[in-house]
Order: sequence, then structure tokens, then C-alpha cells
Amino acid sequence: MPDMVDDAAFDVRSTESVRRLRDSLCASSSSSLPRRLDVGGLCVNLVEGDDEKLARASAQCLANLAAAGLEEAVWSSLVGYVPEALKRWRRSTTKSDATRAGVIAAVHNCCRLDDARSLAIAKSGAVVSSLLEGCWHVAHDETETQCKSDEWTYLLVCVLLRRGAASAFFATFGADAAGLELVRDAVETEDDGVFCAADDVAVAAFRVAAATQRGVRAAAKDLREKALTLAGDAAGLGPARRAVALREAGAIKTSFLDEFPIAALKIIANVCYFDPRARDDAFDIIPLVLAKCTVNPDAPLQREWAIFAIRNLCADNERNQHFIEGLKPQALNTDAATLKSFGIQSARLATNPDSGKSEVKVAMVRPPSKQGHPNPPPPPDPSSGGKS
Repeated sequence: MPDMVDDAAFDVRSTESVRRLRDSLCASSSSSLPRRLDVGGLCVNLVEGDDEKLARASAQCLANLAAAGLEEAVWSSLVGYVPEALKRWRRSTTKSDATRAGVIAAVHNCCRLDDARSLAIAKSGAVVSSLLEGCWHVAHDETETQCKSDEWTYLLVCVLLRRGAASAFFATFGADAAGLELVRDAVETEDDGVFCAADDVAVAAFRVAAATQRGVRAAAKDLREKALTLAGDAAGLGPARRAVALREAGAIKTSFLDEFPIAALKIIANVCYFDPRARDDAFDIIPLVLAKCTVNPDAPLQREWAIFAIRNLCADNERNQHFIEGLKPQALNTDAATLKSFGIQSARLATNPDSGKSEVKVAMVRPPSKQGHPNPPPPPDPSSGGKS
């Protein structure tokens, strides 16, 4: 932590004075701070007055102070100003974006080692909604269109998820499809490291999907699919405790199999792979999963994910194995048009007297009989002496 010294020359309303303090904190040698440092005054500079240079220097100074070990002093003064400061200093390609970057950097440095502070930021709707825009640009924009604040925004969101604030973060932006897509992109980047620590991210995403399913907005369909895909991807990365958390949240008994078969099957397959108890909980949905073991042109890889799910459902689980082994045909689709499309005239179930198992007996459509010679006979072969 920097030394505290008397410095009557320090003026919190002076751009040059604030810059000197900011630059001294960046020096490699031990820095010195004025004993009567007005951290609150630096925060006021962010939201009052028209001096953009003073605001930028103040934001950068607060970030350096928090990084230097004074995060408690910075946090207690800054937390009340963050929503207003982010609203005033919008994401921009101009120099003013540096002020926004400094504010977010200060929040990041205050939250990076503190769960309570991270949770407070994650619960602030005004802050989270402002952060999501920058995060989206980090994930989707080309490098030349990104702003200086975007990287600090992404780093802060990573801290919020690492510090156990994922559920609160999701609850805050729960109806924002763009934000959910951003987090899903981060899940798919396995070397990101965020989701190795955020054990509750999968459960939070699943709860977003469940909540939007109860709504009536058509636009929520895209959100549900993103949320379910995120939950399935996060579960597939492990560890086992994440699968356990999803099972306890009711994700295995999902009702999304018809609406989003791939995403739902991915959750079932990955959770059952990591959590043996999930295989028992999934007993009642085995017929539904088996019904998805078909080729679906509208859902590529549905059959593959269904087979993988059945494999994991049956792993070291004799109850599920015996259930599937004992299944018998109950009925046939005897619709005439359907049968005809396969060249079948009729179909019925019959019991094999030797094995006692049910079999399908079919009668194929017979080709029409040919009368006479529909085609003229071939010409006689000269090598046979003119005889046909």
C-alpha cells in the first residue's frame, strides 16, 4: 500500500494535481499519497462539471488507487456513483470512452477479490445493462470497432462470474438474449477459465429458460434456446458438481424435448454422464428420449445426441437397462398413405411362437401383372443362324 504523506498542494478539482497522483501510482517505486486524500471528490468529478479531462484523470486515478491496495476506500465512495457515471460516459469511439474505461477498471479492481462487492454490482440492473453492450461488442465486433472500455467491461463480467455472482447477474438481465448469447460464447471458449469457477452458471441459465417458458412472449423462444444451450455446454465442461446442481434444479425432467430437442438432449446426456443419480431421476423420460432416436431434418444431430443420452442413462444402471430391454411394440402406424410411401400394403403385430417376442408382419405392395409383351421382342441374333 502506498505511503500517506502531507501534501497541501493536492487539489481534487485540479486536473494537473489529479494527473500527478495518477501517474505516481503507476510508478514502479513506492508511491506516496496525500494524507487527506479526497476519494469522494474524485468520484464527484465523474458526474459533475464539464471538464472531460478532469473526469478522465479522476477515473483513472480511482482505478490505480484500487489496484494499489485502497480498494475499500475507493469502493465505499465509488459504489453510489457507478450507475450515474456509466450513464454519463457512454460507450464511444471518442476520447470520452477512456473515462468510462477508468470507471469500469476501478470497479473491477474493487471486485476482483471480494464476493460481496461482486454481488452488489451483479444485482444492479443499471450497471449490468450498461455492461452488456460492451461485452457484446467484445464477442462479436471486429477489432477496429471495439472501444477502450470494452476489454475492461469483459474483464469485469468475468470477475462477477468467478466470484459466485452468476445467478444474480443472470437474474438481472434475465430477458436479454444478446447478453445470454455473449455468456454462451464464453462457455464455448474452454480456455477462458471463467466457467471452470462459475459453478452456478448452468443452473442460472436453466432457470432463465424455465422462467421464459412460463411467459407468453414469442420473442422469448430465442432466449430459451440460448439459455438451454448454455446450460448444456456448461454441464458438458464439468466438473461433476455442476451436473449435480443442474439435476437438483430439475433440469433432467425438462419439458423442452419437443421445443428444443438438441439443447434438451445435450443437458440430459451431459448431466447423466457426470452424475449417476441423474440416471435414476431420468427413468420416467426414457421413452421420450428413445423417441428422439430418429433422423430429424429440422434438428441435425438429434439422433446422435439421443443415442449418447441413452448410453449415459444406461451406464452402470441396471434398472434403466432392463426397462429398455423389456420394451415391446405396442402399436403400428397403419395409415394407408404412410404405408404406401414405403411400398407396404398392410402391417400388423404378431407374436413369434418360438421366442415369444413381438414381430412386425408386413405385406408388400405387389407390382401390376404384365399381360403379353409390353415391349417388342429383341431382333434375332445373326450368330444364331437367324433364329430367335
